[in-house]
Amino acid sequence: MSLVQLKNIRKKLLFLWTGFSVPVLLLVIVQTFAGKFSGIEGTAWTWVGVNLLPVLVLLFLGVIQNKHGNKVIQRFVFRIILVFSVIYLLLLLLTQFGLSAGTRDQSIHSYFIQSYKWLIPFQLLLLLVFLLLFYRRQAVFQPNEKIIKNHFREKAQSAQSSNNSFQKEAFDLLAKGDFEGLFEQIKKQTSEDDEDSEMFKDFILLQSRYNQWKKDTELNVIDTKDAQITYNQIAMALANLIDEL
Repeated sequence: MSLVQLKNIRKKLLFLWTGFSVPVLLLVIVQTFAGKFSGIEGTAWTWVGVNLLPVLVLLFLGVIQNKHGNKVIQRFVFRIILVFSVIYLLLLLLTQFGLSAGTRDQSIHSYFIQSYKWLIPFQLLLLLVFLLLFYRRQAVFQPNEKIIKNHFREKAQSAQSSNNSFQKEAFDLLAKGDFEGLFEQIKKQTSEDDEDSEMFKDFILLQSRYNQWKKDTELNVIDTKDAQITYNQIAMALANLIDEL
């Protein structure tokens, strides 16, 4: 079962919402200039802002702040979120296209007001999901150590297919949970010139964090859930480092 990192999820979701926002905005602009919203321009543009801006702002802030960027979730969870986002955005577009049909029996103003009944609850649900996803330190569906290791085995196989022997060996060590062996492998891969780089400093911090994690778990002074979260963060941060080497 594969995993995805939060920092990559945010970017993909922002790209999706931005991509759908363009046709929505263009359609409203065309309809405005065509006189479709004569006398109710404020109502039309308020409708666009209410149904698009809250999620777009949240996604944009999430990418900029990059909080808990190394947090991982299972891919099926991300796919569910993606599907619900697409459904909402398609519903938004269909609501716009339904303006012509809807105005035969009611005014455009009342049509906009009525559409909030099915759009607002859907958007509030998505906002809640994104808030939990971006700002909650612990993933709702926290992957266990077995899932994490299976993820690294998949990355090792991918590295082997690309004939990248270093990454293949490094991900194999991660999959085995052999952090000490991995640290030695990374040290061999780096030169003296690399010791002043940000990447090498990140490596030293990760090694120090792992040593503290190992000490805490051996002394049983850390909660099991917190230990798993820290393990996931260290492992995924090391995976990012391996990808860059």
